[in-house]
Amino acid sequence: MSLKKIFLPAGLITAVLSALSFPEPGTALKNSDTVPLLAAMIFLVNGYKIKFAAFRPGRKLVYAFSLTLLISLGFGPFLGLTAAVVYKLSPVFTLGLIIISAAPTTLSSATVITELSSGNIVWALFFTIGLNIAAVFTIPLTLNSALSVNSSISVNSSALLIKLVLIVLLPLAAGYTAQQIIKKQLPALLSYIPSLCVILTVWATLSASARQIKWQPQLLYLILAAVSVHTVLLLLNYISGSLLKLSVPDKKAVLFTGSQKTLPIAVSVLAMLKQKNIGAAVIVFIVFHFFQLIFDSTLAVRMTAK
Repeated sequence: MSLKKIFLPAGLITAVLSALSFPEPGTALKNSDTVPLLAAMIFLVNGYKIKFAAFRPGRKLVYAFSLTLLISLGFGPFLGLTAAVVYKLSPVFTLGLIIISAAPTTLSSATVITELSSGNIVWALFFTIGLNIAAVFTIPLTLNSALSVNSSISVNSSALLIKLVLIVLLPLAAGYTAQQIIKKQLPALLSYIPSLCVILTVWATLSASARQIKWQPQLLYLILAAVSVHTVLLLLNYISGSLLKLSVPDKKAVLFTGSQKTLPIAVSVLAMLKQKNIGAAVIVFIVFHFFQLIFDSTLAVRMTAK
């Protein structure tokens, strides 16, 4: 197994163990206000890596993207809220599940898994970029609506929107612009920067709340809640692809890009909330992230075999 494949999961495990056993350095990083810079760096590098294929927009693409956007970014946070209520999660785990459910699709693995399943890579790339840009504007609205139902935490939608534009959208655009000017492939070593920044952000965020975190007997229910949200998203996206009578490769692109959730935006949003003792919410992000990668990779392999 290559270093690139194990770097993020191994780093996340190390970050969690370090934060819980020796939180002082991570807390210092969190208090230094460098976490937003780490988030911006993630999207600057990812923006440089974006490659647009020769898209051929058609009605089915527009309809499929609209439905995927509605399911992933519109219904997503309310699915997270519903699962949290059903499994009676603690307030901080509820917050984490709503945030990760409101996030857009992964910037890399959704496309990779679509390719692994012999799906439409061009559609997967288009959906990935489109959903991540749209999420900058949907997250402040849907997150605030979902949290207002079952949480004492309120979100300043306009302030969050401005932060997301500054930390996600502008760096993404700057990275892509730099790629068009430089026209050189990103050095292999620099491709580790997004994963490293995610690891450091998780470490800092979790460290800041480490003293309030104890063994959570709710962990099993948290896993079930994450599994439920991802499974329902897969089902809804599969149904939408069937209703639109998409080809099998197109349906696979919808299935994976519409159901996965990205870790970087979730941890960035959590860091922006400026609330105390909510660092344990990153446990939800990690559980969700690992499950979706394992489940979707297995599903993609089975699809290819068939």
